[in-house]
Formats: sequence, structure tokens, C-alpha cells
Amino acid sequence: MYSVIDVGTTGVKLAVFDASLNKIHFEKTSIGYKTLQTGRIEQDSQLMAEVVKGYARKAKISRRKETCPNNV
Repeated sequence: MYSVIDVGTTGVKLAVFDASLNKIHFEKTSIGYKTLQTGRIEQDSQLMAEVVKGYARKAKISRRKETCPNNV
């Protein structure tokens, strides 16, 4: 099983593939952006980090279920 986390300018995506590279899970979270007082635009890095951590936990759980199907 393979998991890919893509952090981009519009959001964060998680894709999980089985051993034959068939996509078995996909989800995307839009992060958005905030406008600073200077007029600059930036992404919310704390929100991005939380989304990535959540996706990593999901990928780890999916991996555990794949390797230990009786262990729920």
C-alpha cells in the first residue's frame, strides 16, 4: 500500500493506492488563504500542518488495516 500527500496552493490531497497501484482512497481539503495587513496573501500554515497530520494518521490506519485485516 502506498500513500501520497500533496500540499499545493489550493489545498492538501491524500491518495492511497494498493499494491497494484489501484487508487483505493482519495480526499482533498481546501486550505484557502488569508490576506495580511500588508496586502500580501498567504496560506494558513498551522491549518495546513493539521490537515497533513490528519492525513498521515489516516494513511497509517489504512496501512495497519491492510497488513492486519483482523485488527480493527
